[in-house]
Amino acid sequence: SQQYYTKSEIGKDEGIITYIAFKTAKDAGTYIRDIEIYMANTDESDFGSGKVMKQMTNLVYSGKVQFSSNSWIKIPLTTEFTYTGNNILVCINDKTGNQINPLTSHFDTYAKGYIDNFRTLYKSGATALDPTSEIVEANRIGFTPFVKFTFEQEQPITLVGTKQIIKADNSDIIRFTVTQGVNNVTDKTEIYVEQYEGTTTISTTVLNSTTGLTFSTSNAGTYR
Repeated sequence: SQQYYTKSEIGKDEGIITYIAFKTAKDAGTYIRDIEIYMANTDESDFGSGKVMKQMTNLVYSGKVQFSSNSWIKIPLTTEFTYTGNNILVCINDKTGNQINPLTSHFDTYAKGYIDNFRTLYKSGATALDPTSEIVEANRIGFTPFVKFTFEQEQPITLVGTKQIIKADNSDIIRFTVTQGVNNVTDKTEIYVEQYEGTTTISTTVLNSTTGLTFSTSNAGTYR
């Protein structure tokens, strides 16, 4: 199946998604399915009146998942997904090779967009599909599976300089290091060094991996 989730439902501006969870309903006990999950950032929010699945290439999970009755099934993504702040299209591809009776086992869903535009398409069958190369004439449904996205907790950023005071002769140099959590992110960082007096900024120097994460000056003053 493929289904859209909107920015307002996701409730985040951006971030790294590390887990996805689906809610089961009417499950007949515990069973294991071999699935793939694809995800994509998109400006689109539904399939309109069409019945053609989107071609998808961003595989975020592949493996066996154990499902159980009336539960949230939390799946750790094998490839973290970078969410850019708009809508998300999710594709679930079941490769198990056999079908389960949908009257006794399916994802729990909510009704969204089934009057004119459909947000969910599905294709039933015992043969696995290939979302990366096949665009399938699918079935429209007016219900969307419940989902939960777990975002990676942002780590604090720490800026460290080799010294706090330098001589204003262009020979004395401060070298900066930037870490986020335990990761050195110096080469991915821009640093703004301001010379100021009171509440007035006199000058601003931008440091990055191209210009070098070092600072020196011939202008005496106070910097931040």
